[in-house]
Amino acid sequence: MSWQEPLIQDLISLAEANPDALALAIIGSLGRGGSTPDEWSDVDALLVAPDGALDRLYPGLGWLRPLGEVYAYSQSREEHRAVTRLCFADLRRLDLIVETESSIGRLGEHPRAAYADGMRVLFSRSPELLRILSSPMSAPPLPPYPTSSFEALVNDFWFKGVVVVQRVVRNDLLVARDLILRLEQDCLLLAMLLRDRAKGTCHHRGQDSWSERLERLPKEKHPDDPAALLRRQEALCHLFEQWATEWDPAYTSRRGPMLAFIAQARRKVRG
Repeated sequence: MSWQEPLIQDLISLAEANPDALALAIIGSLGRGGSTPDEWSDVDALLVAPDGALDRLYPGLGWLRPLGEVYAYSQSREEHRAVTRLCFADLRRLDLIVETESSIGRLGEHPRAAYADGMRVLFSRSPELLRILSSPMSAPPLPPYPTSSFEALVNDFWFKGVVVVQRVVRNDLLVARDLILRLEQDCLLLAMLLRDRAKGTCHHRGQDSWSERLERLPKEKHPDDPAALLRRQEALCHLFEQWATEWDPAYTSRRGPMLAFIAQARRKVRG
């Protein structure tokens, strides 16, 4: 037997004994009929709580202790919704959304992408909640990535690039390597944004054709050599500009001064 179903049964028992749990459902891949989990599948669950009860269920983890010893977790919160992602000591994984009753009642006005794949209602204390949770739900359109956020990403990339060159010339390769990794992360963020926009969703499962963009990232046999760091940075500059232009055709190139700075640093480290 897979570990997911016993965890779900424990979650049902825990919720049924808690007066702040008005309804419980499994969402995500396990919420769809006929889906068979493997050992890598998380349990994604939705718990509906009374208005005003969110603070009793978040951020404290004590009420979830009967499910197992927590190894690590991540949390986030909105006004009427909180998410706790748990990894237990035996590496079982539970993503739990706690949403207020009034917020669930407005799902027709504000659909949730996380619920669009299907939902298996485990119990409900309210016929109205059962009706809402059992109704088909459509995914909302992907919200646009703010122009200001893109501009901040661009500015931050080129600023970090200047610092990389300075650190390489001063032989502070620890900081230079750290910043190079952050430049690579910026490129990956652009690639993910482009994929989300093309597919109209930020929910993806498994490898797809977009994963080939990983092959475009520069690779070095000796990544901590000063000259290699500069080569890698130069390649990342070209890649970032390519994907930034793909994101916004009005993007204005900034790589010229940076490539000149890198060339100056290359002459210095060759000395």
